[in-house]
Amino acid sequence: MLRRISLKIQLIYIGLFVLIIGLIAAINYASSIRQLESQVIESNQNVLAQINKRLDSMLQEVNLTVINYLRMPGVQSFFEAPSSGAPSYLLGISALQDQLGSVMGTNFNMKSTMLYSRAKDEVMTASDVYSLKDRAEMGWIRAFMESKSPKWTGLGPDAAGLPGGEAAGGSQILLVHYYPLNARPEDSKGMAITRINEKSISAMFDDLQFSERPHSLP
Repeated sequence: MLRRISLKIQLIYIGLFVLIIGLIAAINYASSIRQLESQVIESNQNVLAQINKRLDSMLQEVNLTVINYLRMPGVQSFFEAPSSGAPSYLLGISALQDQLGSVMGTNFNMKSTMLYSRAKDEVMTASDVYSLKDRAEMGWIRAFMESKSPKWTGLGPDAAGLPGGEAAGGSQILLVHYYPLNARPEDSKGMAITRINEKSISAMFDDLQFSERPHSLP
């Protein structure tokens, strides 16, 4: 009988020992998982911070480029001078288009830029000048003039006639500048709308990679 009691005690001790070992292993595993998850969260937060910094730098560069263009001699004539067939007027518009094309050609971040004159109800791009009366799909431009849109805004995929010439495949990032630069939307004589190059944005983050949540210990 004493041997049986001793055997039971040994089995109890062995069971307790195994249980303690199991609890320690479980605690260590849970602690390691929490530590790994914390590292993943911290790593992803660093990636988000880099994305924010790079995107802000790029948008500020585009912003400055557009401001400099709107300050160029001759830009005022598009917004304020009436349309004319006079050679001097046509040459001036052609020069503005060439300058606009050069600006976009040197800044890969800009997909396209268009100017809109409220007085003439006309749009000018680097390759064309047309009246909105002939382009019903561009009505969203007038909506911008009537709203208090932020400087950086988004335009949904259903908007037609986006600057850039092709149909939109998704929401677009647009920079809206009212003219003159210090004017409120309701007091402005027109605006410049710049579409940001989506490929430029994606290329900025090719070297960045988010960490995934760990499912098992290495």
